[in-house]
Amino acid sequence: MHVLADDATRSAPIFQLLEFNPRRYERGAEAARVNVYYGRGDADLLWMSAADIRRNMMMHGKHPELVKALECYSRPRERFPAEQPSPLLLDPKAVAAQLVAGYLDIDPERADL
Repeated sequence: MHVLADDATRSAPIFQLLEFNPRRYERGAEAARVNVYYGRGDADLLWMSAADIRRNMMMHGKHPELVKALECYSRPRERFPAEQPSPLLLDPKAVAAQLVAGYLDIDPERADL
C-alpha cells in the first residue's frame, strides 16, 4: 500500500463546535455546526449529526469539542452558544447611517443619507 508523506505526518483533526441549532434538530437535520481543522490550512465547516460525531470520536478520539457537540444532542432544545446574534433583518439605510456616523464621529440621527 502506498502512503503519501503528507498522510503519514498528518495528526488528528482539531474540532471546534460553533453552534447547535434546535430548529435544524426538530426538522431532522444535522444540528451541530463544527469547524474541522486538518492542518496545513485545510479545514471544513460541517453540520454533524449525533452519528457523525460518534464516528469521528471512534476515528479520532474523544476530542472535548466533539464531546460537547454530542452533549448538545442530549439537550436538543437548548441553543449553543446560549446567546446567538439575532437574524440580520436590518434597514440598510439605518445601517449606512450608523456606519457614516461612526466614521465621522457624529450622532447617527444627524447622519442624513
